[in-house]
Amino acid sequence: METPKEYYYTYYSYEEYGRGYIGSRKCKCLPEEDVKYFGSFYDKTFRPTKKIILKNDYATREEAYADEIILHDYYNVANNPHFANQSKQTCIKFSIFGTSHSKETRRKIGEGNKGKTHSKETREKIRQANKGENNPNYGKSLSYEIRKKISEAHKGKVLSIESRKKISEAFKGKFMGESNPSYGKKWWNDGEKNIKMSVECPGEGWVPGRGNWWNDGCGNSKRAIKCPGEGWVLGMGKEIRKKQSEVKKGKGNSNLGRKWWNDGCGNNKRSVECPGDGWFPGLMRKIK
Repeated sequence: METPKEYYYTYYSYEEYGRGYIGSRKCKCLPEEDVKYFGSFYDKTFRPTKKIILKNDYATREEAYADEIILHDYYNVANNPHFANQSKQTCIKFSIFGTSHSKETRRKIGEGNKGKTHSKETREKIRQANKGENNPNYGKSLSYEIRKKISEAHKGKVLSIESRKKISEAFKGKFMGESNPSYGKKWWNDGEKNIKMSVECPGEGWVPGRGNWWNDGCGNSKRAIKCPGEGWVLGMGKEIRKKQSEVKKGKGNSNLGRKWWNDGCGNNKRSVECPGDGWFPGLMRKIK
């Protein structure tokens, strides 16, 4: 009897108006037919209904793992509240496929690891061991096709006010000044389809910028390094600018009727009414 062929792929599963999950997978059917699998997550509140195959032409499981690691690092899935991953894939040297734990065993392992954290010394050792050229992601970046697929999956989604508030609270004060991972960096492009952010030029042929705005004369616009296709011309177009102007003036503007307030300690907030005691009208510079 012929052994079924094995396929390896990376994917993005997501709730229609909620969170997402990035992973890699081995299956014995075509990846497009693997429709019932949405990821090995433990968060019972995450209920994805859709899945996008990001890439399905890997020769080995290790290659799929390597791309999964890149995706996890790029989107910081362990800390990003949008993702249900809760942790990052960090190793490509192992495979647990072919064996599986029972639900009861997985539950016991989960319970046993609850509340456990690595010490600062252990975390530093792990960081040093995966630094620079030792990191499997060294010199790699997400392809334009994968970025485009994830972008398309999020089009039209609008987070609720409650979700936006939770994300805002989670990130408050974490990315100010030098603690911001983008501090001192700027965008570069290679004149083709690839862009990346770095302090210095990534290499020969790379130039500053993310490309120009283009429009098709029918109300559609996009930013691209090269002309997106026939009929597209440079600029956002009069129709686009007119729509943006109307949104800023009308109900489509989320800041309509809101003004800046500060608490005198460097914290600013935009709201219709005074946020509370000790808040004053006006925008105040952050105190370093």
